[in-house]
Amino acid sequence: MKNVVIIGAGAHSAEIAGLIHDNNKYINKESQLKIKGYIDDNDENYRRYKFNEPLLSNLSDYIPEKDDYFLIGVSNIKARKACLEKLSNKNLKFTNFIHHTAIVYETAQIGEGNVICCFAKIGPNAIIGDLNSINSKTEIGHDCIVGSNNVFAGNIGIAGYSVVKNDNFFGMNSGVIPDISIGSENTIQAGMIVDKNIGDQTYIFHRFKEKVIAIPK
Repeated sequence: MKNVVIIGAGAHSAEIAGLIHDNNKYINKESQLKIKGYIDDNDENYRRYKFNEPLLSNLSDYIPEKDDYFLIGVSNIKARKACLEKLSNKNLKFTNFIHHTAIVYETAQIGEGNVICCFAKIGPNAIIGDLNSINSKTEIGHDCIVGSNNVFAGNIGIAGYSVVKNDNFFGMNSGVIPDISIGSENTIQAGMIVDKNIGDQTYIFHRFKEKVIAIPK
């Protein structure tokens, strides 16, 4: 069993904590993660989500102990980078969390500090870097290459042979067709399908939206 400190004490950390507690019911004790607590500069978040474990410290003041491992529970890319920058001189040890319902093919390569949530799928020969958050029902297809510090919201499909670099955010229900290259620091709005290569620092969104009209019977 590993002691885990979660960076952040907001909504995404609450989701991760719930999945860790659930996962521990189904795996052997040696593989379980024990949440030691949370570090966050905003204690209002901690109070809002009513965590079982303590708020240990703010980011700058926390001193890692020998048996501490870390996960990042922040979904905003800029905030994630700011947290990691504050902690960059502390030589943190990161661990992966992979929910027991996720499917990770044996030929996939996974780095460190990744969160792979329930019913996600990492395909054959996929390469995943470090510190990625791969939310529920998200699929990274075969032979994809994913860099580091990307956030994939729920129900996303990254089709085979695609490349995603670093610090990207994919909104819920978005997707990428096969053999597409996406650079770094991009935001893909919820529901968008990326069908062409993208460079860096691009916002992909719907310019026009249909108006939804509800007509009572």
